[in-house]
Amino acid sequence: MLIFVIFLVSAIVYAAVTRKRESDYYVVLGAGLVNGETVGKLLGNRIKAATDAAQRRFDATGVYPTIVFSGGKGGDEKVSEAQAMRDYAVATLNYPADKTLLEDQSRTTRENMRFSRDIISKATGKIDPEFVYFTSEYHVFRAGLQARRFDVLAQGRGGNTPFYYRIPAFIREYIAVLNMHRRLHMAVTALAFVVAVVMMIATFFVK
Repeated sequence: MLIFVIFLVSAIVYAAVTRKRESDYYVVLGAGLVNGETVGKLLGNRIKAATDAAQRRFDATGVYPTIVFSGGKGGDEKVSEAQAMRDYAVATLNYPADKTLLEDQSRTTRENMRFSRDIISKATGKIDPEFVYFTSEYHVFRAGLQARRFDVLAQGRGGNTPFYYRIPAFIREYIAVLNMHRRLHMAVTALAFVVAVVMMIATFFVK
């Protein structure tokens, strides 16, 4: 319970701190496609969060940030997630195609981060470029942990997620974060169990 509370507070604070971070490069993290080729609602909300933020930046500076759409082609998908996302952003949300890039090789969040960084590095000439990534609200914190774990300089924002989906998804994220450090958490759990057993036994000898 203590670890869950720490996770919950950390996720909320992280979202609040990173909300106003800016960069010339945005990265949208991919997700599964509907029928192997269509952007679904949750993924569409990630893309819209990125294009809305990009429009606000354009209104303030007169320059659109470059959006990198990151996601490979799964075994049951007809096109890469990156291509489907860019098509959606350009055709549905009217984002300028010349301000987009594709990263279409990644299969996991860590690959999203690393491969997108490499593309931005090539475009800017910077070894460790900074960028802002967009994903679903429940996934922002774990994606940030993955970025930090692999020394990727990225801060995240979340696209709108329906409330009914947010709670079970957040619980899955919590379990996934525990799994990132499973040995440590298993050791802590075992220690807590031993301490509890010792204290229970000790109560029999207390008058």
